[in-house]
Amino acid sequence: MNSTPDVLIVGSGVIGLSTAYLLAKQGLQVSVLERGEPAKEASWAGAGIIPPGNLAHTSHPMDRLRAHSSDLIRQWANELEEFIESKTGYRRCGGLELFDETPTDLEALWGGEQILFEKLSPAQTRELCPPLVPARVNYHFPTMAQIRNPWYLKALLTAVEKLGVQILSNQEVVRFETGASRITAAISQDGSRHPASKFLLCPGAWGGRLLALLEINLPVRPVRGQIVVFRTKPDLLPKIVSVGPNYFVPRADGRLLVGATEDPEAAFDKSTKIADARMLTEFAIQHVPVLKNAPIEHTWAGLRPGSPGGIPFIGPVPGFANAFFAGGHYRAGIQLSPGTALAMSELLTDSPPWLDLAPFRLDRTSAEPHLRPFQS
Repeated sequence: MNSTPDVLIVGSGVIGLSTAYLLAKQGLQVSVLERGEPAKEASWAGAGIIPPGNLAHTSHPMDRLRAHSSDLIRQWANELEEFIESKTGYRRCGGLELFDETPTDLEALWGGEQILFEKLSPAQTRELCPPLVPARVNYHFPTMAQIRNPWYLKALLTAVEKLGVQILSNQEVVRFETGASRITAAISQDGSRHPASKFLLCPGAWGGRLLALLEINLPVRPVRGQIVVFRTKPDLLPKIVSVGPNYFVPRADGRLLVGATEDPEAAFDKSTKIADARMLTEFAIQHVPVLKNAPIEHTWAGLRPGSPGGIPFIGPVPGFANAFFAGGHYRAGIQLSPGTALAMSELLTDSPPWLDLAPFRLDRTSAEPHLRPFQS
């Protein structure tokens, strides 16, 4: 590899690795700087819910990003499993959304996008998912899917390394060299200089801190989220279940993920909290009473990259002709990563992006209010 890569990516989460994957497949020389251990932050810690979408019947850029990513991640999972001969955990297990009252506005969104769904009575819900305590209003989405985050991240990491991408661990960027409205190099904490032709910044929850090095105020901040994992028999819950912002995600091996808390005051502390684990356990037993007798195998926390309205920042870095940013995806990093990476790879290769990036620009003054079809 030449000493100066075509693209230097700061951050080895799912968006950074996904973009590296696309660029490397096109023959570009790519290096990735990671402040800690590769692929071990929020992308690794999430539950991997992939909501359905229908790109042909969406208009809002956020919905288009979700819909196209939903299709792409299924394709990528198959491609990665063939390329590196390792599982990603992708499967279309279907999902349930539970409500106290009929969400007329959401029904209109699902119908307008022509997403396949079915409204179920409590009796029908119990028949489909026997251990679950149904709500008054229940919906089944047969094409809702999941990915197993650690497996998928490991697959991406292995794939990009196989394609020649250089991964540099424990290289926290502490400043940038700049000149003539360009970044010339990133400088890591040990003094190492990392030059490149173009730069992609996707540091997750550290986005605000990193952009501050360029004297740009970007409201991307860490929001700690905690998950509890129960050990159950396989298919105790055959479906993903969402109740407002909380959820159950059943893995094929019997592990049942229950999430997730939201703590915007945690700063960069990703330690687990007993009170959060207790709250998630109580939520789990309330909705699936048999979990009262199930052992808790593990609990962990991650730092989501929070942003105003949960709308990510995607596009050029203002004032720098060769720098781009992708971050602030909040709860939806995995599910929006393929579409985001595709848009970033197009920008980095001087191609028109597939998506209208205006609502995601870094210098926007506010996020346009937008009702999302899915909360998780």
